[in-house]
Amino acid sequence: MLNALRGIVRGKPKDHVINRYTKDLAAITTTIHDLQRGLTRNDDLLKLWQRGLIFYGSTIIVIGLGIVYAKFFDIKAVVISLVLSLFVMLVLKRALTQLFQYQRSRIINKLNKARVLHQEKLEELKKETNFYSTNSLIQRFSSGQNQAEDALTLMDEEVKSKYEELRGLQKELKKLKTQVKGKSAKETKEQTDKWFDKVLGVLAGDDISTENRVVPLICKKCEQHTGCYILQNTSWKYVCPNCGWLSEKVEDEPPATESQKAPKDQKPKKEPLADKGAKDHVSSKKG
Repeated sequence: MLNALRGIVRGKPKDHVINRYTKDLAAITTTIHDLQRGLTRNDDLLKLWQRGLIFYGSTIIVIGLGIVYAKFFDIKAVVISLVLSLFVMLVLKRALTQLFQYQRSRIINKLNKARVLHQEKLEELKKETNFYSTNSLIQRFSSGQNQAEDALTLMDEEVKSKYEELRGLQKELKKLKTQVKGKSAKETKEQTDKWFDKVLGVLAGDDISTENRVVPLICKKCEQHTGCYILQNTSWKYVCPNCGWLSEKVEDEPPATESQKAPKDQKPKKEPLADKGAKDHVSSKKG
């Protein structure tokens, strides 16, 4: 009695809960595995019976037709026997398929019930061990580069930085509205496109000060914009659909390093006199 009261007051130990659910889940998973094997075995057995029915049924039909023809010497009797034999064979095959399909449906129903029970047991285990609360705390306080920061703090900082960037774009838009007055449509469109590129960069997570900015491509000959955009500081080739003018830009090659640059005043090294004399001696011997 006292032990029972102590158990009620202290609560269930975690080890007892884990051991109990381990046994239950092990039994359920074993049942699921056995049912899956039974389902596979049922399908294999159906194929085996169908092959046997076709083979032995065809053999019996051929032998029976031979006996009928030998006894009656009548083609009509043979044809009637063939039709009846095929009909009986199809009926047997249909009945065999229905029998195994019924067995298969029973196994599938048991398998579905076992899977539902398995999921329910897992949910009970998660609730009893406070899995969701523990997991949410772990996910929250193991964020950042070193997995040791608060996710909410990081999100607040990121939202704040995005808000500051958008406020800067809003101020830039107000300045742009005052600057475009009295300018041509071409200049106004260029400035507007640049501002929209910055907005898209901020929304996509890019930095405003990035060098690879998306800019509209304008033909140098006809000075028309056909809806094509390019990235700055990249190589490209463009043929204007209006005038056929070919424009091309090759990305700048990296500058040569100091080791690759040859000094202008460097002269070829002279061979030592001893080496030169040795070479002359060898050449005279060959001659």
